[in-house]
Amino acid sequence: MRLLNTQTMRLESFLYGNTPPYAILSHTWGPDEVTFQDVTLPHPDLASKRGWLKIIGFRDALILNRNLLSQPVNYIWVDTCCIDKTSSSELSEAINSMFRWYRQSVGCFAVLEDVLLKGDGLPVSNDFEKARWFTRGWTLQELLAPRRLDFFDQNWLWLGSKADLASRISARTNISEDVILTGEWPFASISQRMSWASGRVTTRVEDMAYCLLGIFDVNMPMLYGEGENAFIRLQEEIIKESDDQSIFAWDASKKPEVIESVGIFATSPAFFGDGASIEPNMADLSPYSLTNKGLQITVPIVERQDFPGEKLAVLSCSQINTDLPSFVGIPIQADPANAMVLSRLRSSPVMIPIRDSTALLHSKRTVFLTKRDRKASRRQQAT
Repeated sequence: MRLLNTQTMRLESFLYGNTPPYAILSHTWGPDEVTFQDVTLPHPDLASKRGWLKIIGFRDALILNRNLLSQPVNYIWVDTCCIDKTSSSELSEAINSMFRWYRQSVGCFAVLEDVLLKGDGLPVSNDFEKARWFTRGWTLQELLAPRRLDFFDQNWLWLGSKADLASRISARTNISEDVILTGEWPFASISQRMSWASGRVTTRVEDMAYCLLGIFDVNMPMLYGEGENAFIRLQEEIIKESDDQSIFAWDASKKPEVIESVGIFATSPAFFGDGASIEPNMADLSPYSLTNKGLQITVPIVERQDFPGEKLAVLSCSQINTDLPSFVGIPIQADPANAMVLSRLRSSPVMIPIRDSTALLHSKRTVFLTKRDRKASRRQQAT
């Protein structure tokens, strides 16, 4: 791990387990950021680069606000210049370690470059919630991982800590205030955690998966150029470690019409926008795994009451905060050539009232749910 010495403003390397106390800068990237090469091979215009001025502002804010941290720090970590992004192996290692680095920091300072304090010391109404920081994929882990997180305006004036602003952060992010205050995000369902990322974006498609690795405590190699497959790989890694079936409870109705049948995995967290109210029901779960025919899983298969002829695969998860407890069912269709192979329909999940769970147990079948979307043929699209 490389850290920037706040006295010399030079990079130093440390082995895992021997890092000194450090603080981290959380920010959104702009067009004039400082790279690893700029710092190691001093750029003639380094002092005038906006990214460098941001880092200097961070260092000065640490000095002025040293009382916010539990111990003194003489080192800082900044994602723009502490990683050599020309090395794919180093970048992959850093991305897989990043959540832990945020977690182990003494503190994290988030600068909201589009927020400005008024003369009375308060941000302009709603400017805090409108900050670009809340729209980016990478800043989700920067919100959840640090034990101490403080927010600053564009001039490095303190706005408050994560704890101070918990209610406003909760309203903006749809993350419960309890999770924000306690840091107990691992106890949230997979669907809930995915929903936190549903309204966020990244510059590169693949980063929408890579920025979530720490939130789900999984690791995987970086393969830039794979596009949406990165998010599918993320879900494959998650199901190796978790039997929380809420990972399948996403809304397939948002798929484009050219998709004839839908794979079991979503291609983006955007499909989990309504997933905040889904929790797993771990009773009587059979193991499931990926095969060359798709996801092999044992679940109740029932007739859909409102659409005769259609079937539902009933997941072991339920919708909370409702008057009538209900399981989540995903609409499915069978492959004409093999009744054991099923694919999702381009439909929303269906809530099935829990009236007779015994009946559901008797309707269990072992089936294969196809992994990937299948586009309709040109002839089908034309009709």
